[in-house]
Amino acid sequence: MACRCLSLSSSNSSLAGLGAILLTAIISAAVIIRAKHMPYLFAGWSWYTITILPVIGIIQVGDVAMADRYSYLPSVGIAVMLHGEYRL
Repeated sequence: MACRCLSLSSSNSSLAGLGAILLTAIISAAVIIRAKHMPYLFAGWSWYTITILPVIGIIQVGDVAMADRYSYLPSVGIAVMLHGEYRL
């Protein structure tokens, strides 16, 4: 039985990258527009975007290009957004 691994061609991966950038821009614009009425969204999204940069490798910290083990810290920003919205 042969193992079929998922592989993305260069055109699909560049399309996925553009989609991710577009989605991030849309979410950021929506958060900025609603920042005056919902400041917890701005605080949470700011925390998330700043702390996710070392995790995804845009800003490299040390010898590690990507560090999934640090992804718990950005989740605090998502928790702030949810707590502000739903008063958990």
